[in-house]
Amino acid sequence: MDWSRHRLFAILSVWFLGAMAQAHIASAATCFVNAGASGENNGTSWADAYADLQTALGNSTCTQIWVVQGTYRPTGGTDRSKRFMLKSGVAIYGGFAGTESTRTERDPVAHETILSGDIGVAEDAGDNTYTVIYSGETVDNSAILDGFTVSGGNANGSSVYGNGGGMYNFRGSPTLSHMKFAANSSDNQGGGVFNYQGSPVLTDVAFEGNAASQGGGMYNEGGNPALTDTDFTHNTAIFGGGIYNGSTTHLTMSGATFTQNTGEYYAGAIYSTGSTIEIAHVVFNANSATTYYGGAMTNFSTGATLSDVVFDGNQATVGGAIYTSGGGALSVDNGTFRNNKATQYDGGAIANFSSNAMLTLADCAFEDNSSIQRGGAVFAANDTVGQLTRVVFARNLAVQGGAFYNYYANTTLTDVGFDDNTSSSTNTFEGGGAFYNFYATATFFGATFSGNSSAGYGGAIFVNNGTVTHTNVTFNGNTAAKFGGGIYHQGGSQTLTNVTFDNNAATFIGGAIYLLGDGVELDNVLVANSQAGVDGNCNAAVGSGSAHNLIDDDSCGLSDGVDGNRIGPGYTIGLAELADNGGFTRTQALLPASAAIDAGDDASCPAVDQRGLARPQGAHCDIGAVEYVDVIFANGFDDAP
Repeated sequence: MDWSRHRLFAILSVWFLGAMAQAHIASAATCFVNAGASGENNGTSWADAYADLQTALGNSTCTQIWVVQGTYRPTGGTDRSKRFMLKSGVAIYGGFAGTESTRTERDPVAHETILSGDIGVAEDAGDNTYTVIYSGETVDNSAILDGFTVSGGNANGSSVYGNGGGMYNFRGSPTLSHMKFAANSSDNQGGGVFNYQGSPVLTDVAFEGNAASQGGGMYNEGGNPALTDTDFTHNTAIFGGGIYNGSTTHLTMSGATFTQNTGEYYAGAIYSTGSTIEIAHVVFNANSATTYYGGAMTNFSTGATLSDVVFDGNQATVGGAIYTSGGGALSVDNGTFRNNKATQYDGGAIANFSSNAMLTLADCAFEDNSSIQRGGAVFAANDTVGQLTRVVFARNLAVQGGAFYNYYANTTLTDVGFDDNTSSSTNTFEGGGAFYNFYATATFFGATFSGNSSAGYGGAIFVNNGTVTHTNVTFNGNTAAKFGGGIYHQGGSQTLTNVTFDNNAATFIGGAIYLLGDGVELDNVLVANSQAGVDGNCNAAVGSGSAHNLIDDDSCGLSDGVDGNRIGPGYTIGLAELADNGGFTRTQALLPASAAIDAGDDASCPAVDQRGLARPQGAHCDIGAVEYVDVIFANGFDDAP
């Protein structure tokens, strides 16, 4: 055997493996950057770090670049087209002090690392770079930028130099983390970030004080941008102070805040057109649209799905929090809307003008919103199909429709509470402390109207034509300074089934219901304790087909003993105070001696009462919104021992 040949082969093998290992180390090299480094400046260590980030980016062996705190510019000259270029497979990390041996030791907050466009004359934006960072179509999510502040980009040039002051992303999908885009600007689109048909992933990114014509913080045209834990503060634009989403964009966002962003025309926070957006765990606070619509959000032909969101203190001329138009559906699940304001027209919180589109609100609260015209909380128009479930409206204010204005729309409201809302109008044929229905369809199932007031007509509801259906509804303590403490009816049709009216009042006529014309039918309805200057409960006769009602006076035009009606003061009403008796809304329970018990019509009563309890509980259904339950105690008697 030729041992010399084997020995030579072994030596060559060791050399080859060593060379390959060296090549692997080089291909996965960490390069170091420190503007103040005074060593060899070859990027191999902190002591010999590159003094310039562009040099490190130009080294093809650098797959990780660690950058010490300080300010880095795309060029030391005056060429405004220079920018930092992201590359697939290269991760750039800022926030180092210059002594770390692992990435986890860095602190980007304590050691701010700035990528600045402020070239040329210091603090003179006129000669700043057009774009600080560029990401092209070959860039995938292995291109990482992490731990930097990007500032001073001024995209005021022509063509591509007119967009994306902080960053221009052309069909790329970079990963941005622990970043801040501050004080960047664009004459056109994307003051902070311009994204064209790309799918960037942003995590823990802040946008502060950026400005553009469209999308002060970020502009998206197509693509699938994904944002997590982002903050937008004091950004400005004509359209979309925080974000602008253009045609075919699909934006997903989770865990964000939008604070004091401004859209001169539309959308202080997010403007979307022809897009789809999915937003969760986001807070919109004190954003505004100065001239037109959507204090926080404007959606044109956009499908928007929102969950676990808060809109607080936003304002616009129309749609203090959200404005929708053009056919896009809006869905809000677990949303809180408070202190939003429509300063000139409609929809203190939401103005929905989308034609034949869905407005879905579930588990939402609308509190202390206001409109200078219609719909203190919500304005639904133009054949909107509304579905509201488990929603509370409290202390909202408008000239008409203190909480909700239903305008040529079709709205279904299930388990909804209207408490202490106000209509301020004293004009003839205006009012609706809680709800105004204008040539629209409204269906209430399991609703309570309590403490609402109108300075004019309809303490709780004003019906101006259209079709309104009430089932398992309670009206308690509503007031009108003129007519109709509970309901003011002016044309159209209303059907009330298993409804309770108690302690409603009008200064002049119709403590419970004021009828201007016919079209109101009562079945299994309880009306009591109303106050009015004239005609305590009703001012005129309800429909002749009304049956099985319990009313404590004869002002509603029904006869005692006819069609199961119990009319007059001789009957025991037996109503408890408004309270939490189970179910979503507060209700009024029947007392044991109430004449309403077992006096309803089994054929017309719903399968459950307002609380969701099955009907009947006794021999027959009860009159009113709540079914009586005879409590049997452990001793076998109706009363506790």
